[in-house]
Amino acid sequence: MKTRENNMGWLENWEKFITGNGDTMTKTDDQYIKTSGLQCPSCEAYEVTTVDRVETDDGSAWQEVNCDSCKATWQDIYKLTGYDNLEIAK
Repeated sequence: MKTRENNMGWLENWEKFITGNGDTMTKTDDQYIKTSGLQCPSCEAYEVTTVDRVETDDGSAWQEVNCDSCKATWQDIYKLTGYDNLEIAK
């Protein structure tokens, strides 16, 4: 299991993107979210695949994503907004 400390690489890369000191990306968070995460934020291709599991730690969740076109990798970050379909066993 990844710990938050082991997972800080994505944050450092993201900070480089935000400040313009790292890899060139073509999409902002808002632009990426508008594509529902279906389009690579680097080359804008739709050939993206996700790892089958979502990692969680300390209230955060993320999933590895790969672009089959340009070979970029990133993590989609998820936010808990509630729950649905609660079933209570009797």
